[in-house]
Amino acid sequence: MLFGILADLVLLLHLLWIGFLIFGALLFRRSKGGKVFHGLGLIAALGMQLLSLDCPLTLLEQWLRYRYSPRLTYEGSFITHWAAKIVYLDISPSLVTRLTLLLIGITISLYVWGWLRFQRNRRPS
Repeated sequence: MLFGILADLVLLLHLLWIGFLIFGALLFRRSKGGKVFHGLGLIAALGMQLLSLDCPLTLLEQWLRYRYSPRLTYEGSFITHWAAKIVYLDISPSLVTRLTLLLIGITISLYVWGWLRFQRNRRPS
């Protein structure tokens, strides 16, 4: 039972991490450290997508679920598995990569826009 609870906690942590990657640019727009951590997280996510590596949180969740009950394990990526299970979407790994790239593009745009606004407001009149 402990392994099942731990697997669910890792699932929750994974969802929070994905939420941070999606909304981190907005949440940490005034925090330099938050922006750096968010940027590093996006780079790591993109690297895992491009190199077809499984996220360590996915591997940990799968291992914990296997320890709890071997029939509860799944193969493949966290997003592909849970998106299909939760909302019945068939998401390919290439779509996950494209969405990751889109998220990075939006984030870079938000950071550049914020930096330009800061520079414009800093100039003396």
